[in-house]
Amino acid sequence: MGALETPLCGADANAVSEREPLFQRPETDMRRLPLRVRKLIGTIVLLVFLTLYSFLIMTIAVSGHLPEHGVVQFFYYLIAGVAWAFPARYLMIWMLRPD
Repeated sequence: MGALETPLCGADANAVSEREPLFQRPETDMRRLPLRVRKLIGTIVLLVFLTLYSFLIMTIAVSGHLPEHGVVQFFYYLIAGVAWAFPARYLMIWMLRPD
């Protein structure tokens, strides 16, 4: 061994080998919310989102940006009535995933 390398012996060797890791994962994953809490949060977020979304859609419809033609209005309301479901889908998946 070189001059700078000294073997660990006695109490120092045991202290190094018995040392616990600094970052140890807990046995249970505490970062995940329980299903009941996710459902509560998801319901509140969904209600707020749908309220704001409906106000936005109605504001666009009555503001004059939408032509008075019946076919255009039909497709606007058809698309606007279905479009909210795509972001809500991801919220529902998060809400209902198993624990």
